[in-house]
Amino acid sequence: MKQQKAMLIALIVICLTVIVTALVTRKDLCEVRIRTGRRRL
Repeated sequence: MKQQKAMLIALIVICLTVIVTALVTRKDLCEVRIRTGRRRL
């Protein structure tokens, strides 16, 4: 049981990390696009 709980906690932590990094990189990409768009205009 302890191993299963540890595995679940590890999976949850990994999933949260992936989601957070995806959100952060998407925001950065959007900011870069907006900045380049403003420069072109």
